[in-house]
Amino acid sequence: ARTETADRLANRTLEGADGPGPTRGDALAGSPDDLKRMVKAFVESGVRGRRLVAMRRDGRPLPAIFRLSREVDTFELAAEGGSGFQKVELAEIASVCSGGDEAALRDLSEVIPGLDSACAVVDLRDGRCITLRFPAAAEASTFVRCMLIFAQEVRRERRA
Repeated sequence: ARTETADRLANRTLEGADGPGPTRGDALAGSPDDLKRMVKAFVESGVRGRRLVAMRRDGRPLPAIFRLSREVDTFELAAEGGSGFQKVELAEIASVCSGGDEAALRDLSEVIPGLDSACAVVDLRDGRCITLRFPAAAEASTFVRCMLIFAQEVRRERRA
């Protein structure tokens, strides 16, 4: 089921969703085969759950687990060893950017200590902001690209 969802989503993203929502920028850049591989690997890893670091408001790192739903319409963040989690509907994503983007560094570096290209910033429609740190900038970039694609796809499906 996990592979089928990843394949379905990888194929559908190539159709190019349009309409309101986060800007995809160059989220669909690259060859179709590369995009399919990236999306499939991201979904499979996300559904299994992956360790990363959530950044607290004061800049302190919080080891966490990121889990993507099998339907690829929500994700959960849970503190490692904690009992609670935060569930995020992908349709509620207002924007996603890399911490290394010029605009993000200019606008957010004072309020998000430690922001750099290994971070991804997820702004939600209700005003919440989630900052995640990855082991490498390339992983943060993949997260940003996939979240932009998924959020737009979820919105497109809900309008249909």
